[in-house]
Amino acid sequence: MAEQPQPDASFNATLADGFGVSPKSAFILESSATLDVDTVRASLSAKPELTFDVAGDGRRFTVTPSQPLRADETYVFTLALRGRAATWTFRTQPPLRVLGTMPTDGESDVPIAAAIELMLSHQDVGDAQPYWTITPAVPGRFEVHETALVFVPGQLLPGTTYRVTLRSGLGVRGGGPALASDVTFAFTTAGRSGGGEAFVPSGPYEFSTTDPPLLSVSGPVDGHSFAVSVYRYADAQRYMTALGQPPTDGVAAGVPKVASFTAQTRSIDPGRYILFPEALAPGYYAATVTDPGSAPKVVRFQVTDISFYVSVTQTQTLVWLNDLAKGGPLRDAKLRVGASDVVTGPDGLAVFPTQTIGKVHGLQTLARAPDGREAVINVSVEERDATLPKIRPELYWRYLYLDRPVYRSGDTIGFWGVMLPREKTVEPVQRITLTFGSEGGEEASRTTFTVTEGLFSGTLKMPSAQAGPYLLRGLVGDTPVLSRTVKLEEEEPASYVLDLTADRRVAIAGDSVEFTARARYPEGTPIAGLPITFTRPDPYDPTRKLDEIVATTNAKGEASQVFRTGGPPRMTVRASTELPHAGITVAERSVELIESGVYATASTSLSANRGELKLQLRQVSLDRMNQGLSCCAPEMFLGPAAAGRTVTGTLTRQEWTKTENGESYDLLTRKIEKQYRYDEKTTTVASFTLTSNPAGEATYGFAVDPDRFYRISFVVNDGQGREYRGQQTLAGTGYANAYDTTGRLEAGAKTSWKIGEMVELTYQRGGQATASRANGFLFYTARLGLARYQVQSDPVYRFSFRDQDIPNTNVRGVYFDGRAYFPAYSYLDYSGGALPGRIGYDPRERALMVKVSPDKAEYHAGESAVLAIEVTDGSGRPAQAIVSVNVVDDAVYALAAESVNLVGGLYTDTVPADELGTYSSNLAVSSFGAGCGVGGGGRDAVRPRQIFQDATTLKTVTTDSSGKATLSISLPGSSTTWRLTYHAIDAKLEAASGTLQLATKRTFAAQVFAADSYRSGDAPAIVARAQGEKLKDGDAVTLDAQITGPVPFSVRTSARAFEAKALAAPVLVPGVYTVTLSAEGPGGLKDVVRRTFRVEAPVAIEERGRREGFAVTREYVWEGDLLKITLRPSLPASAPGGYEVIDVLPAGLRPLIVASFGAAGRSDTKNVPVRVEGQRVVFSASPGMEPITYYARKLNAGIFTADPVTIRPSGSASVIALSAPKDIRVP
Repeated sequence: MAEQPQPDASFNATLADGFGVSPKSAFILESSATLDVDTVRASLSAKPELTFDVAGDGRRFTVTPSQPLRADETYVFTLALRGRAATWTFRTQPPLRVLGTMPTDGESDVPIAAAIELMLSHQDVGDAQPYWTITPAVPGRFEVHETALVFVPGQLLPGTTYRVTLRSGLGVRGGGPALASDVTFAFTTAGRSGGGEAFVPSGPYEFSTTDPPLLSVSGPVDGHSFAVSVYRYADAQRYMTALGQPPTDGVAAGVPKVASFTAQTRSIDPGRYILFPEALAPGYYAATVTDPGSAPKVVRFQVTDISFYVSVTQTQTLVWLNDLAKGGPLRDAKLRVGASDVVTGPDGLAVFPTQTIGKVHGLQTLARAPDGREAVINVSVEERDATLPKIRPELYWRYLYLDRPVYRSGDTIGFWGVMLPREKTVEPVQRITLTFGSEGGEEASRTTFTVTEGLFSGTLKMPSAQAGPYLLRGLVGDTPVLSRTVKLEEEEPASYVLDLTADRRVAIAGDSVEFTARARYPEGTPIAGLPITFTRPDPYDPTRKLDEIVATTNAKGEASQVFRTGGPPRMTVRASTELPHAGITVAERSVELIESGVYATASTSLSANRGELKLQLRQVSLDRMNQGLSCCAPEMFLGPAAAGRTVTGTLTRQEWTKTENGESYDLLTRKIEKQYRYDEKTTTVASFTLTSNPAGEATYGFAVDPDRFYRISFVVNDGQGREYRGQQTLAGTGYANAYDTTGRLEAGAKTSWKIGEMVELTYQRGGQATASRANGFLFYTARLGLARYQVQSDPVYRFSFRDQDIPNTNVRGVYFDGRAYFPAYSYLDYSGGALPGRIGYDPRERALMVKVSPDKAEYHAGESAVLAIEVTDGSGRPAQAIVSVNVVDDAVYALAAESVNLVGGLYTDTVPADELGTYSSNLAVSSFGAGCGVGGGGRDAVRPRQIFQDATTLKTVTTDSSGKATLSISLPGSSTTWRLTYHAIDAKLEAASGTLQLATKRTFAAQVFAADSYRSGDAPAIVARAQGEKLKDGDAVTLDAQITGPVPFSVRTSARAFEAKALAAPVLVPGVYTVTLSAEGPGGLKDVVRRTFRVEAPVAIEERGRREGFAVTREYVWEGDLLKITLRPSLPASAPGGYEVIDVLPAGLRPLIVASFGAAGRSDTKNVPVRVEGQRVVFSASPGMEPITYYARKLNAGIFTADPVTIRPSGSASVIALSAPKDIRVP
C-alpha cells in the first residue's frame, strides 16, 4: 500500500485580539487531506497539557479546551500525523493591568470637579467598588467606557491630597483576567475654592444643521454654570486660518458674535456637556466658554450637512463624503487638493496622493457640493517619512533559528537564518551583525556575518555571563531586524543522579501504578542501600502529602513503590533522597489519568429549530498509549463500542432579564436613550435518560427557541463507579450576546487564504450581520498604503487574495447609518502595523515536504548516523532546497521547550498597512487616532541538573535536482536520545521545518572508570565492567584491558554482568596512557571502549611562598565509604586577595560536591568549591580563613600518591605553597 502523503494543516484561535488568544477561545484545525475526528483527537496534543474536545469531520475541526486557558501563557499545539509533526504556538491574553491614570501619580492643581480615570488593558471589567479605596473618603459612582474605568466623585475638596488604591482581584466580567497586584497613586487638588477650573476641548467639531451643538466639559460638577458666546466666521478660508492658531489666542477681532447664553453642564453618559439651546445655521463658528474666575476657553466647530470619513495612508488619502440631509453618498463634490480639484464619484469617494501640510501628513481642504454647501476637512497626522528607518524589517522575509533552547555561560551558539527582500522596493542585505546582550539593550558582544542569497549561518561565541534571559539581536546597519531570547542556565555538577519512572504513562482513575526510582553516580555506577522517600503531593495543596513511604535501593540502585491513582487529570509522585554530604535530590514523575472506563464523543446539530445531541460511547483501552504512541489523545485510548450504558442529563436555557436603569446620551444620534441592565438567568428545561445502542450511540432531541442559548450536561457511568461527564452548547439561529454591540469584520472560521481564494468578510454588530443599507458600507484594504476600496450596500465584502497580498493585506470596514460612522474592528489579528483585520496568506501552498530517513532505527553510542534527505514540493515534485540540520541532546528540551515552524515564521510575519490615521466627522469628541507600528514552555527542573551535551552538529546541505541529499553525523559516545531539527527552503520561498529523534542504545557496553590524570608513582586500580539491556544479573562476561604508554601492561579477567572489577596497574611514570577494554558476553555480545589518561610529574614550588609564610596541610579520615578531607590553608595577613587552594584527588577517588544550601536551607559556602575540574577541586583562599572540609567517594581501589594540595594565585600555574606528598590506600 502506497504511503499516504503528509497533509498540510492550519490551526487558528477563534477568539484573539491584540493582547493574545482569549482564555475562552476554541481553535479551528483545517487539513488539506480528509481526516476523521478520531484521528485528529489521537494526533493532537498541547503543552502545557490540557484536555479538549474535537468536533467536526473531513477537513475542518473545532478544538474546544475543557477548561479556560491560563492567562499570559504560551501554548504549543502539536499535530503528529504519519511520522511528522506540525506545531503552532499561541500566547494567551495577559492579566488585567492598569496602563495609566488621570490624574497621574503626584499630579497637582487637579480641578476639584475632575473625574478619576484608570486606563486598563482589557474591556468590560466587573464592579470596581469592592476593590476601590480613596482617602480621604469621597462618595461617587463608577462608569466603564471600553478600557477606561472612571470614578465620578461627588465632590473633591480644594487643596487636598487624595490617595487612590485599586486592589488586586478586580477582573474582567465572566471570570476573565484579573488585576494581579494593587495599584496606588496620589494627586492634589487645586487650592482655589471656586470649584476648580473646567477643561473644554478646543475641537474642531462638526454638527448637522438639525442638531443643537453640544460641547464636552470635564471638571465642574453637575449644575455648574458657564457663559457661552458664539462667533461666526465669514467664510471657510477665515475658519481654516483660525484652525491653525492656538485656542489660547482667543477669537480674532472682527469676528461677529451671533449668540450668547448661560448654560449649566448636564451629566449625560458617558460625560458632561454644555447643550446649545437650538440648532445653528450652516457656517463656521467659534465659541468662548467662560467658567467664572478663569479665562475663556475657545472651541471651534462647523455646522454642515456634509459629513466625512478620512483615511490617511503613507501613499494615498481616501475621503468618503455623505449627505446628512439625504443619508447617503455625496457625489460630484469638489475638494481642492494641491493645485487641482478632486471630484467625488457616485459613491462619495475621492482618492488622491497624501499631502504634506507643513511638517505633517494630512489634508486641509474645502469640500463643496454641487448645490453650494460646504465643509472644511482638516485632518493632520504625525509625520512618518522622517521616522521610517532606512531598513524596514517588515519588508523582508525574516527568520532566526538557534541550535538550542538553553545554553551555559561561554557556550557557542549555532544559528541559521533568513533575511531576504519581500518587497521589490528594498535592496538585498549583504551583511548582518549579531549582538549578544541583556534584554534591556546593554550589548556585550557583536559579530558580523555575510548574507548569501538571503541566508546566513554560523557560530557565535557567547561571553561569560550569569544565568538568566539574554537577547540575541540581528542588525542591518544600526536597525534591529531580528531577535531571539537566549536562556542561560547554571550548570551544577551532580554528585549523583536520581531518576523516577512509572510502569505506564496513563491509567484510569482508581488503577494502581508502580513507580521505580533509580539512583546512580554520574558515570553510571548504581548506588545500593540508599533510602528513597516516595511522596504523593496533594494536587490542590502542594505542601500537603497524601502518601509518604520509604524504600531502600537494591544492588541495581533501584527501589519501587505502588500507588493507587486518584482523580484526573494526573497523579504525580515524587522521589527524594539525601546522600550524606551531598544534599537532597528530588525526581518527579506524573501519570496522566482518564476519568472513566468509558468515553463519550459528543456533538450537537440544529435543523428547523430542533436541536440534537448525539453521543458515541466507547470503552477505554490504554494499551497503545502505554506503548508510547501518544498521550491522552482520545483516538489512542478509544476501544470498542460501549453498548447498553445509561446516560443521564440536563438541558438548561440561558435567558436575559431586561431592567431599565437610567438614561444616557447617544453622541452619534444626539438623542437621550434609555439604559437597560441585562441579568443572565439559567433555567432548567428538561432532564433526560438515554441508553446506548449496540453501536454505542445515544441521541437526544429538543426544541430550540431561535433567540436562546442552550447547554446540555450529561453523565455516563462505566459500571465500576467511575463517571464520564460532558457538556455541549447550542445557540438558536437568532441568538446574539446582549452585551456584544461592537462592530467587527467577521470571517467565520477562516483565518488564512490561498492565492485566488475569495476573501469574504461580514460587517457585524451584536454578533449578527448588519442589515443591508444603500451605499452604507465602505471597505478598503491597505498594505504599505491604500490598495482596494469600495462602497457598497451589502455588509459582506468579497475580494480575491492575490500574489501581491502575500503574506498579508489589511482590511477596514466602515458603516454609515445616515448620521454617523461606525468603524469595524476584527478579531482576526492585531499584529503590529496592521489594521484590525489582517488577511493572511495560507502558507500551506508553499510548504515543502521533507523526509529524513536515518539508516538505522537506533544507534550504538559513538556510531555515525547516515541521513537520507528527500525534499518535494506540495505537488510531490522534487525540490532543490537548502536544508539546515541540527542535532542536540534531547534532554536539553526538558530544561526549555522549543518548537520550530519555518513556514509559519516566514508567512505569519506582517506587512503593515501604513495607515497613519483616520477621522470620522460628526462626533462630539474627536475620534481621530493615528499610527500603526511595526512588529517581529518548558518546565522547572526538580533535581540537580546534569551536564548536558553540546549540539553535535549544525550542518547545511543542498538537495540535487532529484530533491535528494545525504548527510553523515557522528553521535557522541553517550547513551541518550538526540533530537534532529531540520529547516528547508528553496528559491521560490517554499519552506519546511520539523524534528525527529535519533535513539542511541547500549544493548551491550564496556565501561572503563579511570581518572583524567594521576601523579608519578601512583599504582592505580583501573575499574572495568560490562553492562547493557541484553544482560541479566549473573551472566558471565570477559574483560580484556590493554594499556599502552610509558609503562605498558595488560589484564584479562572474568566477571559477572554489572560487576565493577578492579584491574591493578603497576607504578606509573609520567606520560600519556591509553586503556583499550574489550568485553565479551553471552551469545557473542562484544564491545570495545578506549580511555586516555595522563600521569603528571611532581609539582615545583616558588621559594617566595615559604619566605612570606604561605602554608597548607591536608588530613584524610575515612567515614565508612566516604573519605573526609580537611584542608588547612594559612596565608599571611599582608597577602592580597586573589588566591586559590587546589586539591587534586588521587585517581581512585571522586569528589562529592556539597550543595550550596543544605536541606534546612543553611548556607555552607566556605566548603563549596569555586569550581571542580575532574579530580581538581578549587576553593578561594584569603588570610585568616577557617579550615575547609569536603568529601570524596571511592571510584577505584588501589594505592595512590596524593598530589600535594597547593596555594596558587588565581589563574596562575605557579605554586606558592604545597603540602607534603602522601600515599593513600583506597580499599
